[in-house]
Amino acid sequence: MKQLHFASCKLHVTRYTLHVTCNIFKSLNFKFLNLILLFCSSALFAQQSDTTTLNLLNPTYPAEFTFTPNGYWDKTFVDEGFTFFKSQIYSFSHLIEGKNSSFGGLAWNGFTVCNSGDNANYTGEDWNNYQWGCMAGGGIKTDAQGNVMTNEAGEVLVQKGLPYLVSYWSYTMEPEWWHLYWFQGIFLDEPTRCLQIRLDNDKEYEAVGVYVNIHPWVYFSNIYGSYPARPLNQEGDFFKLIIHGFNPDGTESGKSVEHFFAKFENGQLIQSTKWEWVDLTSLGEIGGIYCTMATTDNSNLGYGPNTPVMFCMDKLQVRTKETVIHIPVTNIVNVPAVAGVGESLTLTGTVTPINATCQNIIWNIKDAGTTGATIVEDVFLATDTGTVVITATIKDGLDVGSDFTKDFTISVLKEVVKFVITATVNNTDFGTINPSGEVTVEQGGSVTFFITPSDKYEVNDVMVNGYSHGKISTYTFEDVQKDGSIEVVFIKKAGIEENDLTKIQIYSYRNCVYIKNQSVNGNYFVYIFDMTGRLVYQGAIQDVETVIPLNVVQGIYNVLLYCFDVPFYYKTKIFINTP
Repeated sequence: MKQLHFASCKLHVTRYTLHVTCNIFKSLNFKFLNLILLFCSSALFAQQSDTTTLNLLNPTYPAEFTFTPNGYWDKTFVDEGFTFFKSQIYSFSHLIEGKNSSFGGLAWNGFTVCNSGDNANYTGEDWNNYQWGCMAGGGIKTDAQGNVMTNEAGEVLVQKGLPYLVSYWSYTMEPEWWHLYWFQGIFLDEPTRCLQIRLDNDKEYEAVGVYVNIHPWVYFSNIYGSYPARPLNQEGDFFKLIIHGFNPDGTESGKSVEHFFAKFENGQLIQSTKWEWVDLTSLGEIGGIYCTMATTDNSNLGYGPNTPVMFCMDKLQVRTKETVIHIPVTNIVNVPAVAGVGESLTLTGTVTPINATCQNIIWNIKDAGTTGATIVEDVFLATDTGTVVITATIKDGLDVGSDFTKDFTISVLKEVVKFVITATVNNTDFGTINPSGEVTVEQGGSVTFFITPSDKYEVNDVMVNGYSHGKISTYTFEDVQKDGSIEVVFIKKAGIEENDLTKIQIYSYRNCVYIKNQSVNGNYFVYIFDMTGRLVYQGAIQDVETVIPLNVVQGIYNVLLYCFDVPFYYKTKIFINTP
């Protein structure tokens, strides 16, 4: 935003927003087209594998941001080649109307990038010259792992100089204000959203949240006024941000989240200078977001808000939507085959595979014969001897809309003899057996056990009634005539010994990696990778203590030791600090 001076009139060109001051138009507000909207979004780092947090320190397009002495991106007023700029999966609209829309470098709209962190009061001066600030004083600080840093009071820490987004809302290009747009057919043929953040469409994403903070121009204008804006000093006054969702196909979802930056309640103006978290999970699955603003101080002529609608944003996050793969049911086993007259029997069964998507079994009588059998809430009861056919149904068991069904026969006897099979594992962290514990089986019945080792573990042996059956994954007791037992012994897979800190120590100081090897194993080879997977060092390790000098940037690195004699590997992460 820059100033133009024409004869006796002074025009503040704020991207199609004209604040005209002269004798003729002194009483009018010609704020026709753009409001100002400021986003501040500093370096953001992924907190978990499925979450993407904006990191403007490593942009995708352009390759880097260069800043002016005033602390804003030097391409802010360039209207060719940057209708969108990009960082990671995020694309930000910038002068979206394209060529000539900056009027020769005099105006801009959409998003730009800043790092000034200025939060001074410039009331009485031209705020257009100080639009690159952030009331919090800078972007949110993060530690080496990308976690947001806070003080003892739980307030996020900030650092001046971290990059953040500044946005300027050319609202007349949007559908609600299109009737005021002066450049129909020149820049745009149809309305669009000025402040867009689009996501790459190679995956499905869900909104998580964002930190926001009020901008100095807004903060001080709400207190003292800033022509044409008045102070927000009337009961019920407010100034708020509205974040809307785009569907994955690019259409608007109709979902939105509101955040109030300022409210005048009970005779007091309430504004916070701190970073505040806004939960965006209610937006659900998104293909992006766009932003608008609202205030109680609006033009009497219908030209939009008077309040300089600006705000700061940091640590915007989305997560990858979990892809649900439907695993169909293939069988139901371990269903009781015998029941006693007048004895309640709870119907149960084991669904295979054990990770089938749908597992809830619904039981129904198909043919009660002469038994008078009924099923109420999975409880089977028969009043006379005979044979009963029951049907087990798993809704959507085969696929969505396709149920799995199977019939079973239950013999109703005057007296039922039952036995117990005890199923155990040597360590539940190493793996599981299903069913487990004391499992009741009717005389002559059968029961199948499924054995599943945990990651990095395997079955060493399965003991059935005290006898070894080797490395098996299932076992079935058939025609059971007595109590029994099954015990599974899991062991760690050969060659996997991660994080054995009692034998190997790896640490760093400045730009060196130190390795202390007290393992009795043979010679090692060390590999060091950065977090992108790029190999930065490789070499042999033979001494008890080794010092590896590196010439790398500060950050997190993966260190992998491999022993050719065992084989054996040790893997860990370290933080390397520059001198």
